[in-house]
Amino acid sequence: MKNEMQEEKFSARRQEALAKVFKEVELVAPEKLTKIQQGVADFGKKTGMPVVFFKGAKNLHGFHASNGVTFLNTESETSLRWTFWHEAVHKAYQACAPHDFTAME
Repeated sequence: MKNEMQEEKFSARRQEALAKVFKEVELVAPEKLTKIQQGVADFGKKTGMPVVFFKGAKNLHGFHASNGVTFLNTESETSLRWTFWHEAVHKAYQACAPHDFTAME
């Protein structure tokens, strides 16, 4: 049984929870980015994975949207670099047909 005090972890698979959380986020204007955030955004742009930053609940790290944009939470309890690469793996997996991975099973 889940401890009542434990923070809920959000997953892109839990759309109903995410819809509520997204109403409580604030986008970060490009001119307000730190040097590290700007570096992540520049790298994302160069690699075809544009990044938008937002401020939200610490347990919402980021997500890769169906329009190709990756959203990263500046307030996350995980690092921006880790979340960027985590979302990049999701993007890479989505770009491959499912049969591309059947040989790995």
